Amino acid sequence: DIQRLPQTLAGFRWEWLPAILGLTLVNYGLRFVKWQYYLRLLDVRGVGTGDSLGIFLSGMTMAMTPGKVGELLKAYMLKQVAGAPVAATAPIIAAERLTDGLAMVALAAIGMIVHPYGWPALVAFVAVSAVAVGIAQNRALVHRLLAQAERLPVVAKVAHHAYALYDSTERLLAWRSLGVAVGLGLLSWASECVAFFLVLVGLGFAPDVTLLLQATF
Repeated sequence: DIQRLPQTLAGFRWEWLPAILGLTLVNYGLRFVKWQYYLRLLDVRGVGTGDSLGIFLSGMTMAMTPGKVGELLKAYMLKQVAGAPVAATAPIIAAERLTDGLAMVALAAIGMIVHPYGWPALVAFVAVSAVAVGIAQNRALVHRLLAQAERLPVVAKVAHHAYALYDSTERLLAWRSLGVAVGLGLLSWASECVAFFLVLVGLGFAPDVTLLLQATF
């Protein structure tokens, strides 16, 4: 129905646009707050707020890479600006994805009040995440595994990077930092859900609680 698209856009209630854009900016703003929080947790120094924002936004250009793995560019840029080792800051990108995922699972679970689909997938994601966090917080187990890996010829050469990678991961996934990050994720992505709700309202849908839950789902 491409021929009907201009008619639909002409009927859109454009007065909602500032609020939609504002809520989307809230999402990015809170994600930047989380990025700054992670930098402080890892004691990354020598990065001004402007440079930090530039590095954070540079990662957005890599959003289309598989699993957003291209966002590792941010760790490389931190090394260029502040001299922080890539192995020490790369876990930030993984922690961002994990905490955003957990926040989205919580929001999707709210939306399941009206659309009870996909419970097994959500439960599986939470279970895998819980196992990953549990392993990350078990320093004795991880160090024992790394010590075993050090005996392998190839791994021995990069073992010090593996220890740096784990030390950062442990800090980022401690219960307190995990709670703060998931909380920020809930707020940031909830704002995006409300923005989508307003898009639907602008298209003429009735603005009720059911529509909000559907938009959230």
